[in-house]
Amino acid sequence: MIEKYEKIDKEILGNVFTSTEVYDNLLTLTDFGSRFGGTKSEKQAVEFMLNKFSSYDLDNVQKEEFEYQGWIRGDTALEIVKPISSPVICIALPYCPSTASEGVEGELISAGNGSPEEYERIKDKIPGKFVLVTSKEPTHSRWRSFHRTEKLGMAIHYGAEAVIFQNHNPGRLENTGCARCNQIAEVPSIAISYEEGWRLKRLLTEGLVIVRITANHQTPRLKSWNVFGDITGQKLKDDIIVVGAHFDGHDIALGAMDDGSGASVVMETARLLVPYKKTFKRTLRFICFPLEEIGLTGAYAYTHKLHTSELNNTKFMLNLDGAGRAGESPAILTEGCPEIVSAFKKLAATMKYDLPLGSRLGSHSDFFPFFLKGVPSASLVSSRPRGIEGRGFSHTSADTPDKVKLRPLREAAMVVSRFIYRVADLDSIPAKRKSPEEVKKLIKLYGLEENIIVSKKRTVDQLINEGIFATPLEQKEGYLNTLFKVQSV
Repeated sequence: MIEKYEKIDKEILGNVFTSTEVYDNLLTLTDFGSRFGGTKSEKQAVEFMLNKFSSYDLDNVQKEEFEYQGWIRGDTALEIVKPISSPVICIALPYCPSTASEGVEGELISAGNGSPEEYERIKDKIPGKFVLVTSKEPTHSRWRSFHRTEKLGMAIHYGAEAVIFQNHNPGRLENTGCARCNQIAEVPSIAISYEEGWRLKRLLTEGLVIVRITANHQTPRLKSWNVFGDITGQKLKDDIIVVGAHFDGHDIALGAMDDGSGASVVMETARLLVPYKKTFKRTLRFICFPLEEIGLTGAYAYTHKLHTSELNNTKFMLNLDGAGRAGESPAILTEGCPEIVSAFKKLAATMKYDLPLGSRLGSHSDFFPFFLKGVPSASLVSSRPRGIEGRGFSHTSADTPDKVKLRPLREAAMVVSRFIYRVADLDSIPAKRKSPEEVKKLIKLYGLEENIIVSKKRTVDQLINEGIFATPLEQKEGYLNTLFKVQSV
């Protein structure tokens, strides 16, 4: 088998390491701007990627339109009312609602790093308060994940009237991210820097702190577009292997690491593999998704609206969120399908490259809608640079192209191209599409059911059937009986 791929491997290596195309594409995407939903830069990126896919000679190149709940940033202010009078630098989190013109006032309370245990200790004090919570990943907890939307969701569930999200990394940078997914948040949700949070916490040690939030944002219905192109398979052309990443960043940033890098690696993988388009058994589909940053919306539109009839033939999805952005060499982690790891290790052995493989299950990137529909999925992951904790510069205004280097982008594209060529060439994919019941069992096994209900305000059944286009729980009868309640620990 090694001999079968040796010539192609060498050609791919030579192609990727003698071209700057992957980095040039990243620079172009960031030159447009954030590519955030509803912006001019989003439309510019869509047209650019369409033209690139066409110039690479992909088949079936197109953009597919869908509608979603938009959010356009306006003005936001945070003020300390007591014990001093002082403004606090802040930004709104996407889907933050508008307030009345005079704003809303409330007493501040800290939830620390926002673990379930910390919320459990203060839950009786939360109703009616403004909750301050950091972006730091808590340790020693029964939950496996502590995403921002889970921290905010728990505060809202316990009766918070507003949520203030503090970056735990110094540098006077606010750490943004959506407050809800494809819906307007129930309460004002804003972000502040580490330094502003430190000031608020110092005042809390001295006594009562009252703050005021004013916000004015637009919430229109908007349209967006998935962009994709194919390399058509020859023997099993109806079987589809998806390689995807989101192309949007947050509106306060250029989104170079997250996720101009991933989108650029998707495009580069397509470019590297096109010369062999007559040799693939299965169809390769290269997709750049919009709106990942506000709820995986583009991926949900693909799996739950636009391509449901193709999912039986979608044999595998590889997600490249953040691919090549920095850090050490990449690894591939399957998402909820450990049964495929041993077969992938055999493929990786033919590459003569140290490619770590393993298994996990998360719920906060574009593989997840595919997983919910039972499609075997995996993610290419790159470690963060040494000394960077948590997101680092990602989701801040400092996510700029100087943080991304050519070599990791090249290496990621090289790994993905060689690996996915082998996957598409397998006689059979060593993982089958899972039923909804099997998906639900895996979600429980990995301890994600509580996280999903808290962060997305939808049940697992709703997400499987309708995705984030399902009606949020609070608008349905019986919501209080369905919503997750943190157990005493």
